[in-house]
Amino acid sequence: MYSETDMVLGSPDVDMCGDAFAAWTNLNPETSPSEYFLQLTYPYRVSMTEVNVVISGNPGGRMRVEVLDSSSGLGREIFNGNADTDGACPGIFTIPVSENLSVDTVILTFSNTDQPMQIDAVELVGNLTGFVDLPVFWRIPIPADSLSDADSQFPGGIAVDPLENSLFLANGRNGLYRYDVEGNLLKTYSVPSESNLRDVAADRFGMIVVTDNVYQWYISMLFDGTQVVAGGEDFAWNYPKAVAISPYDGNVYLLDESEETSRIRVYTSDTGDWVRDIYLEPRGIDGYKGLAFDPDAYLYISDQIEGGLLRIEPMTGAILDTIGYLELAPSSVSDLAIDDHGNFYVLMSTSPDDSAVYVLNPQGTLIGRFGHLNYDGSDWSEGTFQLPVGIAVTGDGRFVFICENGFLTAYRWEEQ
Repeated sequence: MYSETDMVLGSPDVDMCGDAFAAWTNLNPETSPSEYFLQLTYPYRVSMTEVNVVISGNPGGRMRVEVLDSSSGLGREIFNGNADTDGACPGIFTIPVSENLSVDTVILTFSNTDQPMQIDAVELVGNLTGFVDLPVFWRIPIPADSLSDADSQFPGGIAVDPLENSLFLANGRNGLYRYDVEGNLLKTYSVPSESNLRDVAADRFGMIVVTDNVYQWYISMLFDGTQVVAGGEDFAWNYPKAVAISPYDGNVYLLDESEETSRIRVYTSDTGDWVRDIYLEPRGIDGYKGLAFDPDAYLYISDQIEGGLLRIEPMTGAILDTIGYLELAPSSVSDLAIDDHGNFYVLMSTSPDDSAVYVLNPQGTLIGRFGHLNYDGSDWSEGTFQLPVGIAVTGDGRFVFICENGFLTAYRWEEQ
């Protein structure tokens, strides 16, 4: 019988050597096998540099330490010998690691004795794989509802003009705007005062499409604000939300969800005619987030329940693949964008390592992350986001934009 594993979680908290009530240990060495182990899995992987084992009782015993990546199962033994703390108790036994290992699991195996070691804490030290402390290029305030108001609304979404790299903002109940890549306001569009704009998309032919869940339709307009058509019908309450424009035929794809049904409705952008519906596995309200096309005109959406990004053949609605599952399953996604190289920029509302953006290559492998999330309002400095809602990227991947309540933020990712 052994102590509960949670005795070893968190920071060291044993002050007196031999205090077994606050440490993990073998409680019945006389009936235990010759070896026993303690396995700890951490919330995310790091490129490890060392493991620190805090021993709070009977130091100097035999110990073997293995580390592994739980997603791949690849592991390595990094120590096998006596855990000597140079007489200190409690004391820290440090195991340095010079190899480049991606690790999220530590396994400690002990040789059974009548005086078993007592473990207070185990620290996995390393660098967050792919994280870049990217400086903010600019951050500007935008009109916003006060979240203390009972009827407040978050902003909607953002999109990049593929022709000039300008940025469109569908700002909820606070209007529709266009900015340049320097953050300068270029245009304020005329919209109904009672509208609630939830997302925006732009194509290469000078057209933008905006969703409005008050009127429950989408509006196609030219970049100069000339309305082309308002269309769509039979959307669920509070929808449509996410929108994307096919680079293949210019059709508009709109996310529509209820408790019973999850679907993507397809309409023409110029005439407002219904084309078809793509039905997804029902996930309930907000069970899916984001819509984006890759350079090959495949459609992607984030599955909030199962994790990962679904790759959809837009003409048939067939789900061809799920990518990024291992990285995204423990997180909650707000939005996604894709550059012309097929790289994914996934905006998080929560993530185990508190990174705001994960960058995946076209195969779904994590290649970078940047920005920080804060959940309690204690930090809202540049580069730190609270409940961000929208992300957009220029086609060449040089500029990444993030929208949250009250602010637009830009990064120059090209510098990496």
